[in-house]
Amino acid sequence: FGNFKKDLSNSATIKSEIDDRVNDLKASLPQGYDIVLGADGEMQSEATGFLGQAFIIALFLIFILLIGQFNSIADPFISLFASFLAVGGVFWGFFLFGMSFGIIMSGIGCISLIGVAVNNCIVLVDYTNILIKSGMDWRLAIPEAGKTRLKPVILTALTTVLALIPMGLGVSFDFHTMGMQFDSETAVMWKSFAWAMMFGLTFSTFLTLIIVPTMLSVKHSIIDWFANRRKFNNQKNLEITDMDNSIFSNKEEIYQTIP
Repeated sequence: FGNFKKDLSNSATIKSEIDDRVNDLKASLPQGYDIVLGADGEMQSEATGFLGQAFIIALFLIFILLIGQFNSIADPFISLFASFLAVGGVFWGFFLFGMSFGIIMSGIGCISLIGVAVNNCIVLVDYTNILIKSGMDWRLAIPEAGKTRLKPVILTALTTVLALIPMGLGVSFDFHTMGMQFDSETAVMWKSFAWAMMFGLTFSTFLTLIIVPTMLSVKHSIIDWFANRRKFNNQKNLEITDMDNSIFSNKEEIYQTIP
């Protein structure tokens, strides 16, 4: 429980001290001898690799589903990018509160966080597209969508965070004794997961209300720039065509006046 209790050294600190001593021992070993990680080290390495693969697969599957929903590449990228930044809120939360980041349970929390945080992004992006399709200018649609969906986004995050507070505090209910327990063996293990979700979801909620409208503004500005450039090129081509037709008609008039 060193990863979850402040009065104990966490596994990262202990592992660093062990590595230093092992390196000193390796230097004094006879030739042909070596010291390698045992079963616990291999299990931790496998768990870390598995969580990394699961995180990438989760991002890929969410991205595919968003492409099917929005029928676009830009909107899924905006939603997923803002949700991905929520993982940064997990690290900031653990750092600011002086808590230890448990690789396995906090990693599972980060994977779950992506699926939850992306919902707020989908709400904003989808409603903005609905307003634009209804004929509203995108410069008005983006702030209107943010104002309209502000309460649902905040309430969704707030209810989830409030529901995770008992888990984060290590509170559980024992059905055998029909009483409350604090910091039980199972509850302590899940605290890292709960705090990862709470930190990331709180951070992503405020981030969604800033990053998503900003990226939508950039997207539509780029679309307008290309549209105006295409319109300018078409007008220029029409002017050249009109000029060619005028020169051709002038030539015909000159030929007709020659006896």
